[in-house]
Amino acid sequence: MHRIYSLLLCSFSIISAGILITGCKGKSASDKPRLNPPVIVDVMVASPQKISNLIEANGTVIANESVELHPEVSGRLT
Repeated sequence: MHRIYSLLLCSFSIISAGILITGCKGKSASDKPRLNPPVIVDVMVASPQKISNLIEANGTVIANESVELHPEVSGRLT
């Protein structure tokens, strides 16, 4: 049983050392940082202007109330 634990500890140590060695590898000259291309933006200069509080919109108007008008006497006025 003691031999299994020592074998596992030894293999764990070897694997850990391998990961550390490959992870701590120095950068070579061929590992240049990748440059992102410049971002194209639109620019507008802010300047003071008058703002109109008028809103123009298309639509229809519906009354809240309606009235029907009828004459009291039918016929034609002459």
